[in-house]
Amino acid sequence: MEKRESSIELLRIYSMLIIVMYHYMVNSKLADVLFAGGDAALPKDILMVILCCGGKYSINCFVLITGYFMCKSNISIRKFLKLFLEVELYGVIIYLVFPMTGYDRFVLSDFLSYVFPVFAIGVGFVGSYLAFYWFIPFLNILIKNINKKQHFAIIILSIFFFSVVPTFCVSADVKIGYVGWFMIVYLIGAYIRIYHENTKRTTSFWGTLTLFIFVVSAISTVACSYLYAHFWGDNIHAAYYFLNECNKFFAIIPAISTFIFFKSLKLGSNKVINKIAASSFAVLLIHGHSLTMQRWLWDDVCDNAGWYNTRFAFLHLFVCTIGVYIICTAIDMLRIRFIEKWYLKLVDKALSKESSR
Repeated sequence: MEKRESSIELLRIYSMLIIVMYHYMVNSKLADVLFAGGDAALPKDILMVILCCGGKYSINCFVLITGYFMCKSNISIRKFLKLFLEVELYGVIIYLVFPMTGYDRFVLSDFLSYVFPVFAIGVGFVGSYLAFYWFIPFLNILIKNINKKQHFAIIILSIFFFSVVPTFCVSADVKIGYVGWFMIVYLIGAYIRIYHENTKRTTSFWGTLTLFIFVVSAISTVACSYLYAHFWGDNIHAAYYFLNECNKFFAIIPAISTFIFFKSLKLGSNKVINKIAASSFAVLLIHGHSLTMQRWLWDDVCDNAGWYNTRFAFLHLFVCTIGVYIICTAIDMLRIRFIEKWYLKLVDKALSKESSR
């Protein structure tokens, strides 16, 4: 166990919690009622947007963690199957639950999209992440065969052309899919692992820098929220234009700073943190499963839009997001204990037979 691994695992937990908060807003009817109350409700609306705008930034944090750990590791068939079978289990079972309970109808094409999640490349994080996973061995070959200056140059050029330009040049039609962007973020995480381990900067420095970047990002969100409320008014994503995609400048820069800040924390190896973090990906697979899950969870069960018109709106936000995280984590811990160990034994048995041929 690496000395600072639990610090980064804590970031994994934090990032996924922020993603849940992001989904609390954008995947519910709450997005339809924000900025509908006029100037009197504007401060409340803006604060809600600021609290719930970190989804894409957190995805970058998640992929940075992948780059940090996997750049010095090897992708084996077992590792991929472990990830893939987790995705399959939640994807298929959760999809079937809703038709079986009468909540939604069964659609074969939708069902097949969960049986073969890789076909969702370009529109979904999970399918794109699985596809990106196959490129990791080749990215590692690239990393091993370039020096520090070349590695840094690739990162700077990528951030400029695929982050700075599409963020600040509205007319520039620069597009990059999840898979391509994840490769860039992976290279950043690998660079931090290889060349940034012995930095002389302190935790307080990175904490202060991260806070400053967050303030600047919040100011951009406030400005865009005001314009959205008074002029745009058609898509809630316009309220956080500067970080509404993973490659936006204010989604990647805070992620890098946050990652280095957490890495600089000296927590040692904490079994509790590591165990909770091991289920972080499952939190996304469960609560962000489908449009049906989103409607059931955020509109029917939690009633986000209804609670927003009460004085307990922000209490409801934190109780629901933390509650969802805890429940999803508990479910996955049961899966790891009673199901994953079983099917990994089958995988190991199959792989051992194949290697003995």
